[in-house]
Amino acid sequence: MVFIHKQGVRIAGVLALMILVIVGTLAHTTAQAAEERKCFGDVPLITDCIEGRFLRFWEANGGLSVFGYPITGAFEQVNEDTGQVYLTQYFERQRFELHPENSAPYDVLLGRLGAVKVDWASPNWREEDARARSYGFPEMPLYFEETKQNVGENLAAFWQSNGLDIDGRAGKSRAESVSLFGMPLRAEKGSSAKPYTWQVYERAILEYHPEMAGRPVLGDRLGVWYVQTKCAGRLGANLFNSETCARVAGIAYP
Repeated sequence: MVFIHKQGVRIAGVLALMILVIVGTLAHTTAQAAEERKCFGDVPLITDCIEGRFLRFWEANGGLSVFGYPITGAFEQVNEDTGQVYLTQYFERQRFELHPENSAPYDVLLGRLGAVKVDWASPNWREEDARARSYGFPEMPLYFEETKQNVGENLAAFWQSNGLDIDGRAGKSRAESVSLFGMPLRAEKGSSAKPYTWQVYERAILEYHPEMAGRPVLGDRLGVWYVQTKCAGRLGANLFNSETCARVAGIAYP
């Protein structure tokens, strides 16, 4: 009987240890899952969260100040340029696509929404710029032969100090800035009707507001524009469900 009692104690001890291990594992898994998910419940109209690889990319490359809040969840969407389906999520200023066939950091690719908007708003902009000889100057800083444009003088410091983290080094290289914003497509422009200047890049439209001391450069909320314009049927086929369209329609743009 003593032997049986000791054996029972041993079994009970083993079971208790197993329970502790399981509880600890579940707690760790729950904490890890919480770290892999970021929501914004206190922000009006922002009901979606960022998770997994998209969250890590968002946090590593500027987060809220660069990409803005998520305006959709992550979902499978056809890329209209390639016809391929990718996990996709839209943010106020950008679109993320997950490409698992690429190694990090190139497994998350950004949409060329600046190029999409300028093509939509001014279909003949290339011909117009050619007639006006609205080109940059090779002898000036930040010139791109591919587009024959310079990064605008008012926007250069901001463009150079921001970019995707590709090499893990401090500061931003030219390649890292191109990876985030793309190359400039048109010259920096202004008008008497608007108290600021702006410039179109492949992946962004940057605005220079001299009256805003401390942070004079703002990024166009191209993700909001894209979803709203798609939902309205003014940019090809609508790619979003009615719930997303109704919610994003309530987000002010510009």
